[in-house]
Amino acid sequence: MALALKLLVCEPVREVRRRVCAWPVTHARTSVWPALRRWRRAFGDGFAQVAMGRAPPHLERCERGALAFVGGASMP
Repeated sequence: MALALKLLVCEPVREVRRRVCAWPVTHARTSVWPALRRWRRAFGDGFAQVAMGRAPPHLERCERGALAFVGGASMP
C-alpha cells in the first residue's frame, strides 16, 4: 500500500505514513522513511502496478492506492 501511494498516486512521504502506519508518527522527521526507500529498491516501480492489476474488475473505479492494496493482498 505504501509503495502504491508513493509511486502511483505520488503522495508525499508524510501523507503515506499517516495513511498506512498502525500507530501515530510523533517524531519530527516524518518526511523521511528509510523503509519506503528500501522497499522501492527491492520491488521496483512495477510492483505497485502488478498489484493494481490483480484487483477484482468490479473495483476498477476505486482510487489507485486502494486497487494496489486489494490486489497486493491477493498475491501469494
